[in-house]
Amino acid sequence: MTTVEQDRERDVTALMQKAEATRSEAEKVVDSLRRADGSRMGEDEQLAAIVVGAVKAAVKLLWERVKAAEARVKELEARPVIRDGGVWAPEQTYEPGTIVSHNGAGWLCRAKHVSAGHAPDPNAFRMFVKSHR
Repeated sequence: MTTVEQDRERDVTALMQKAEATRSEAEKVVDSLRRADGSRMGEDEQLAAIVVGAVKAAVKLLWERVKAAEARVKELEARPVIRDGGVWAPEQTYEPGTIVSHNGAGWLCRAKHVSAGHAPDPNAFRMFVKSHR
């Protein structure tokens, strides 16, 4: 099973558990269909209370999923993005994730860097492919 499938299965299991908790909350609402004075509610009031309880439970479940999705998006946006930096040149600013070529080799920038000298700085770049010259 791939990591994606494992994540999906974990998410489905968590949703099923939350759905069961939501059902339990709705049952509690049904059990508490009494007015503050202790008298029994009419059918319309009972139906309204059930609908309100179910909507609140569903919104709570969706809100948790939205928060989890927002956290995941934030995590993904924090990752470096691969950019084509073309041919390496001195006095250029390179961001992490920028790929440049120099003397037939491919270099990946690992830290924000202003280039100097006549080759990519190995403290800021990592060679990932080399020509067979």
